This record gives sequence, structure tokens and C-alpha cells, in this order.
Amino acid sequence: HSAAHGITVRSKTNHLSADNLIIKNCAKNGLYTYGGSGYSIHINNSNFSSNGDRGLMIRDHVVLQIKNSQFESNTNGSMSLHPDIVGGVYSSNIFNTPGNIEVMSGNITKYAFWPGFFSNYGVWYYFTNSLSVFGTSEFPTTLTIGEGAELRFKKGSNSTLSIGSGGNKGNLFVQGTEEKPITFTSAEENPNPGDWRYLHFTSDATKCILVIVVLKYGGANQGYADDAAIKTEADTLIFLNTTITESASQGITVRPNTNHISADNLILKNCAKNGLLTYGGSGYSIHIDNSNLNSNGQFGLNIGNDIEFQMKHSLFGFNSSGELNLHPNTVGGVDSTNSFNNPGRIEA
Repeated sequence: HSAAHGITVRSKTNHLSADNLIIKNCAKNGLYTYGGSGYSIHINNSNFSSNGDRGLMIRDHVVLQIKNSQFESNTNGSMSLHPDIVGGVYSSNIFNTPGNIEVMSGNITKYAFWPGFFSNYGVWYYFTNSLSVFGTSEFPTTLTIGEGAELRFKKGSNSTLSIGSGGNKGNLFVQGTEEKPITFTSAEENPNPGDWRYLHFTSDATKCILVIVVLKYGGANQGYADDAAIKTEADTLIFLNTTITESASQGITVRPNTNHISADNLILKNCAKNGLLTYGGSGYSIHIDNSNLNSNGQFGLNIGNDIEFQMKHSLFGFNSSGELNLHPNTVGGVDSTNSFNNPGRIEA
């Protein structure tokens, strides 16, 4: 019954440890950090409920561990966290009320694993602005996202997740399962294509892997020819059992610094422009197998650059401008094992 926060942690703190801590019925946050960085907060076997804002609001770059704790109803959600400490929320925590874990705008600069079990409780990660993942020029930082995770982006052109930045390397590993895919989507109650912008694998992204992923309602159209739900310049990008749909622009745009893209069972559908577009550069490789491209507003594939291209065992449904638009040197990469459900053309 605090008229403000339950606990405020200020900048000169060194360490806070709590076991069986109960914070409830506070007018603001259960626990709130107020400036500083580098100190540690370890919470175990605790309970946060019925607080006027959030159970935890930790917007500073601290060392967080929270385990075996329970979150009941808190007005605006269970937590709001600095992005570099989200990995300190262990999978042993329990959430009794659906809601969000808000991830602040900022940078992830150390290895993090974000568990996906929260979706069992109707809890998702909520992005309100831009987020970047990067280490140093020598040693990349990796963000790994676990099965079942749902990542929702606030409506707006600044809602982005970028891997790599300014010469500093980053990786993204997203590993869903058939029973528990990983979803990137809009936070809107009634979502529409283009609610959020994109995943951006920059030229400093060394390896990005998406396995059993659904990405929808991204690709906010900013007026650029290469707008897309996924924009990539990564060294290596691998898709396995991934669906990209309801983009307000391209599904995927491939930019010049790319080295290699491999896709198996990739579905690109209902994108306002092309399913996949290459935008400059040459010499990199794109290999696509067992994939499906349909109902896109322009071409299924629009590959206007002289690259190394292979496409096999894939299916083309109806795409408004045609199935493929290809650089003449890439036409031979379309294998006879592909299928076409509608009359149309392969434009060279």
C-alpha cells in the first residue's frame, strides 16, 4: 500500500538481493531503478501483484537475475526492462495474468537468451522503439530467442530490430518448433500491413538464422524502393520453415553487402510489393528450396542483379506482375523441379 513505488533503487547501490519478497498494491511500480549502472539485482521466490504501473521497472543497465518468482496482475504489465538485461529473466518465473514484458529502446551488447515459455501464460515481448544487437568489431554479440516467443512491435516506423551497428558485429538465432513457432508481429489489437518497420540485418550482421518463424504486419512503407519486412546485408542469412506475410512493401530486400542467403520451406505471401527483391550488388548467392511464393502485389521474386541463384522444388501461386523477374544470367538457376499453379511469365 505504498502511495508511490514499493522500492526505488538509486545509482550508488552496489547489490540488492531479495528472497521471498512480496511487493503489492503500490500506486506506481513494485520496484523501480533510478539512474546508475553496473550494480546487481538478484530476486528469487518473490511475488509482484496489483501494482499501479508495473511489477518491475528497470530501465538502467544493471546486472539482473530474477528466478522462481510470480507475477500477478500489474496495471501496465509485469516488467519494463533495459534491453541488455532481458536475458536475466529466467524461465522458472510464472505469470498468472496475460500481458507484456516491455523492452526499452536501446542496445543489446552482451550475449542474451530470451526464453519463449512466457507465451504459455499469454505474455509477450513488447518493442516500443528501435533495438540494436552488436558487440565489437572483433567479437559479435548474439541474441538467441527461444521456442514459442512472441515479439510484438508498437505501431510506427521506428519499431525495428537491427543486428550489427557501426562496424560492430551481431548475430541473431531464432529457434522455434512446429508446436511452438516464434512470431514477430504488430502490437495493435486490429493489425494491418506496415504497422511496424522491419528486421534489419546490417552489413555488420555475421550470421542470422530463423527457424520456424512467422513474421507479419511489418514492412512499413517509408517511400524507399527497398522497403521490406526484412532488409538484409548480412554475411549469412538462413531461413528454415519461415513465413513472411502481410508486409506493406517487400517481404525481403537483399542489399549489396550480402554474401549468402539460404532458404528451405520459405513462404512469402500477401506482400504489397515483391516477395523477394534484390537491390544492387552482384556476386552473392541465393539458394531457395521447397518454398512457396504467392499472392504478392508485384513479382514472387524480383532478382535484377547478376548473382549466383538456385531455386528448386518450389511452388509459385498467383503474383500480380508475374512469377519471376530475373537478371538474364540468373534464369538458368530456375530448376525444372519448380511448379507454377497459374499461367504467367518469367520475365528476363
